[in-house]
Amino acid sequence: MNSLEQQKNFLFGSLEAIKNLEEKDSASVIVISDSHKNYNSFKQVLKKFGSAADALIFCGDGITDILAAFKDALTDEYFGAAIPPVVGVVEGNNDCDMYPMVNKEYFKNPDLPFYIQVKIPLKNTLTVCSHKIFFTHGHHYGIYSGTDSLLDAAKELDCDIALFGHTHLPYNQFEKPRTMILNPGSISLPRGGHPCTFAVLNLKKNSDFVDFTFFQMNGSKFTPYIPS
Repeated sequence: MNSLEQQKNFLFGSLEAIKNLEEKDSASVIVISDSHKNYNSFKQVLKKFGSAADALIFCGDGITDILAAFKDALTDEYFGAAIPPVVGVVEGNNDCDMYPMVNKEYFKNPDLPFYIQVKIPLKNTLTVCSHKIFFTHGHHYGIYSGTDSLLDAAKELDCDIALFGHTHLPYNQFEKPRTMILNPGSISLPRGGHPCTFAVLNLKKNSDFVDFTFFQMNGSKFTPYIPS
């Protein structure tokens, strides 16, 4: 369960959970993008996959869905258990850089503000099982013309995984010598004839191999998907 605290590095979760994620031998990471206020779909993914995941990365365009999930987690203990211990989010071209978030401390002390402000960065990194992940929405990296700028940004930060959204198209590519690029697609407004999709990374410490699966969703039903 997530502590629902935003740290100075803009990740949501306790410092202990973030540190533990770096050192785990294996971990599962849900990657979602472009929910575009389709909170029902976002919530269905978390209810199915969230309790078994170690982290969630959201690649933009739908920050209000993340914050709605955080709000529901405060009053629904069962759903709260479906919020992974660490959550990373970035600003999409349809998002803002600051949002009000329900203050969990308010429920302990009503004299405190009901809302607190949270900052949504344009890019961020998260280390999972010795893998350093760069994630962003992609609209500042010209990704419709290719992923070279995205790859350069990831390499500058010594990341071996780069995640992005924006195109609404599921995509993956391994770039030598050791960088994997992935777009989970959109769980709300898919393009290019693809269904609504997201991805799950399964990472292992000290392994260059990045295992991942795309999933397509139809309501509350999920099946693996291979983009073509």
